[in-house]
Amino acid sequence: MRHNSRSVAGLSANRLLHCATVGGARSLALNSVVGSIEVGKQLDFVSFNLCSPLLAGLKADTIIDGVVFSCDNREIKRVVVAGITRFSQ
Repeated sequence: MRHNSRSVAGLSANRLLHCATVGGARSLALNSVVGSIEVGKQLDFVSFNLCSPLLAGLKADTIIDGVVFSCDNREIKRVVVAGITRFSQ
């Protein structure tokens, strides 16, 4: 991540995450059900190992960049779908 902080799409990782979550839900008219973390909405999520060499030491405002542009499945710590843990390391 320290050497790969650019986006070839010209969008920041924060903007890409917003497009994939809130923007995606809104474009499908599902934003009342999914797309953001709010009480009453459905939620699937992935958590990452922040101690991974690719993420360790990153500041809070660059962690999303690290996940989007540098990580692969080895950094995944947990996957939850519809409230059920599907993978845990």
